[in-house]
Amino acid sequence: MTLSQLRDRLLVLSNKRDDCKKRIESLTAKHQESVSMDETLLQLQRLVQEASQITLETISIKINNIVTNALKAVFPNPYEFDLGFKISYGKLATDMRLVRDNKAYDMREDNGDGVVDCVALALRVAVLCLDKRNLRRLLILDEPMGALSVNYQALAGKMLKHLSEALNIQIVMIAAHGSNLEIEGAKVFDSADFGDGVIL
Repeated sequence: MTLSQLRDRLLVLSNKRDDCKKRIESLTAKHQESVSMDETLLQLQRLVQEASQITLETISIKINNIVTNALKAVFPNPYEFDLGFKISYGKLATDMRLVRDNKAYDMREDNGDGVVDCVALALRVAVLCLDKRNLRRLLILDEPMGALSVNYQALAGKMLKHLSEALNIQIVMIAAHGSNLEIEGAKVFDSADFGDGVIL
């Protein structure tokens, strides 16, 4: 190989080396940009998780207050309601329990006296109140506290009246004859008075 051929070969290799350097610089810049983007996305993910946690805690506090106050209004030795959120199998799940004297009780167990009925009603009210849209609040109930002891039905009626007035909720309730679950000052309609073409 002649000197001229060696020079040409060296020039080709030099150009290839320069191209390789530029390619490496370009890939390095893209890699750094990608790392920076990953860090930004991780920070964003952490912020979203923190915001979600704060939102869930706020919701939990509001629901716990409404349900616990409803229980206190009806029962002389009430439970406190404790709603928690957790991630189960990659999905958001709730953990509800009743607490009395620092002892937790499973909601699925029979706690007697219609406690679960009272909790279920208060949860409906709480969920209705979480909607921030400017809508008329209406709650339609069919025998809402069927398992509630007769001893507590008058207090439950007072609690419903208070919830209705304090939270601006109109309640339409169907109750059986002989039920003591009445809301003071409410309009009462007897189904025996209804006939064809009756308009309320």
